[in-house]
Amino acid sequence: MKISWKDKVEKKKKKKKKKKKKKKKKKKKKKREEEEEKKKKEEEEEEEEEEEEEEEEEEEEEEEEDRKRKKKKKKKKKKKKKKKKKKKKKKKKKRKRKKKNKKKRREEEEEEEEEEEEEEEEEEEEEEEEEEEEEEEEEEEEEEEEEEERRRRRRRRRRRRRRRRRRRRRRRRRRRREEEEEEEEEEEEEEEEEEEEEEEEEEEEEEEEEEEEEEEEEEEEEEEEEGRRRRRRRRRRRRRRRRRRRRRRRRRREEEEEEEEEEEEEEEKKKKKKKRRRRRRRRRRRRREEEEEEEEEEEEEEEEEEEEEEKKKKKKKKKKEEEEEEEEEEEEEEEEEEEEEEEKKKRRRREEEEEEEEEKKKKKKKKKKKKKKKKKKKKKKKRRREEEEEEKRKRKRRRREEEEEEEEEEEEEEEEEEEEEEEEEEEKRRRRRRRRRRREEEEEEEEEEEEEEKEFHYYWITKEEFDCI
Repeated sequence: MKISWKDKVEKKKKKKKKKKKKKKKKKKKKKREEEEEKKKKEEEEEEEEEEEEEEEEEEEEEEEEDRKRKKKKKKKKKKKKKKKKKKKKKKKKKRKRKKKNKKKRREEEEEEEEEEEEEEEEEEEEEEEEEEEEEEEEEEEEEEEEEEERRRRRRRRRRRRRRRRRRRRRRRRRRRREEEEEEEEEEEEEEEEEEEEEEEEEEEEEEEEEEEEEEEEEEEEEEEEEGRRRRRRRRRRRRRRRRRRRRRRRRRREEEEEEEEEEEEEEEKKKKKKKRRRRRRRRRRRRREEEEEEEEEEEEEEEEEEEEEEKKKKKKKKKKEEEEEEEEEEEEEEEEEEEEEEEKKKRRRREEEEEEEEEKKKKKKKKKKKKKKKKKKKKKKKRRREEEEEEKRKRKRRRREEEEEEEEEEEEEEEEEEEEEEEEEEEKRRRRRRRRRRREEEEEEEEEEEEEEKEFHYYWITKEEFDCI
């Protein structure tokens, strides 16, 4: 069969149209990709701006929190003073009530005892009168009442016993009264001593409060300076972090662009997937290394903070030592001045020295107590920090383990994908072979057809010529 020129021309036109369509599609894809990249860049820039705004807001919030803390401290101080005043008033009221109640009890007990004594005396008088009457009757009726004598003796014995009992009771009551009075006197003395001790304690507490207030004022000033330094450091660190984030984002963008290019190449050439997977692994390793670097940086920052705190502690210790040295120097100077006067007034000087030594001992004891309290607080803080660090380490370990598990799963998935890809490649090879065979067969058929057409054409021309002839 002969193929006409029209058919050939139409085929060519169709091919051209297909090519144009493909080009248009490619252009559209490029435009879409460029638009998507622009959107991504815009979104990232917006995110950076939002992060900067958030950081500024955080700084403002921190400043406000510092102000609020200062206000709270002042309020707490005022509340403490008010509470102490109220406690003092309550203690005084309690003491007065106790004294009043004791006086009332004493008066009531004394009244009861007096009433009992009066009643006993009246009973004794009545008994004596009865005895006298009985004696008179006995004298008159001795003969008649011999039998009754026994009864009377018994009655007398009973009365004597009663009297003895009453006397014993009185003695016991007196002893009780005396003991109670002694106990009350002792209690009063103890109360007076307690009152004196409480007054001394209150004076000491007031002195300590004044010292604490001065120390707190100094600490507040130091905290303000430290807060300013911390803010500066935080700002510097934030700037560094922003720069690092920007660099990382750039790297990630570049990596994403490389990945996109690689994906396009994969669509065109799927044979190079293994190499690209290796590259991805390398990038993942890089990311892991970057994350590890971030963790190390965080640890370094924590160490720096700890060093700063230690430096501050050392400074405080130095200040205290210097103050103590100054006090000792002043004391030495005073002692030298006093030694000149001691020759004239040794006795007075000895007494004064003893008092001064006692005061010094008291001061040293107070300082030791304060130091012990501070050491306990420091130990608690250290324990808390160590616990927090252990928790952080545990979290990091868990994260690493999870990442390793994820990596193993990814590797397994990659292996499975590789196997699937190999199978797909084999299938593709088979298909290609089939296509080649079909193409070869089709080409052979076309060649046969062309040969037949040539033969027919040749035959057709010869006959025409013959007819013409």
